[in-house]
Amino acid sequence: MNRPALLALCLIAAGCVGQHDLANADRPDRAKTPETFDASPDLYDGKTIYVGGYVWATSHWWSDHVRQSPKDLTNCLNIGPSRFFQHRRRDLKGKWLMLKGIYKKGSWAGSLSACKKDNGLFLDDDYMEMHYPGLVRDKKDPREN
Repeated sequence: MNRPALLALCLIAAGCVGQHDLANADRPDRAKTPETFDASPDLYDGKTIYVGGYVWATSHWWSDHVRQSPKDLTNCLNIGPSRFFQHRRRDLKGKWLMLKGIYKKGSWAGSLSACKKDNGLFLDDDYMEMHYPGLVRDKKDPREN
């Protein structure tokens, strides 16, 4: 087989595999928007996901969330209590971040939350601290070294 034909075959095969994996969100290069996860909550429930969006962190953890766009509360995911958010609220509000965590369908049902849908994300705090070391901590927690 000549080189151009072999290259074409490899590219076609890679494209087919890539198309098959589009539903996954288990790597940063496959990050999705909050709307994608809320459209198919059963598909992602309990799985590690990456989601990109604008973070809204307030003085209360129950109103922390990630939005698809800065003014859109329709397409957003709630964010559970997080060590990463707890000490960086001032720096996080309104910033676009890639978040990693476990998606949970219905975890906010009947509780205080910012997003109208009951779905959300429990962050992988270690991943967040490793990938966003430049975000300034609001205050030192005396329990930490």
